[in-house]
Amino acid sequence: MIKQTLYFGNPAYLSLSNHQMIWKSPLPKNTVKKIPKILNTEYEKSFDIDDIGFVVFDNSQITITQALLSELMEKC
Repeated sequence: MIKQTLYFGNPAYLSLSNHQMIWKSPLPKNTVKKIPKILNTEYEKSFDIDDIGFVVFDNSQITITQALLSELMEKC
């Protein structure tokens, strides 16, 4: 199976849940005006840890939980 290379170039919050990497990112400021605050205020996507080959972090506003970091290091 081909492993994924993940690139994060925008602010993001990365965490671990059920052996999945959870990526959350705030909506762009120009989009927030169009969407009522009652609705979601961030994007969210998950990636299976076993499918990840490389992760590139290219922003100083990325938060990574210790649990996710440990899981990623274990898979190397």
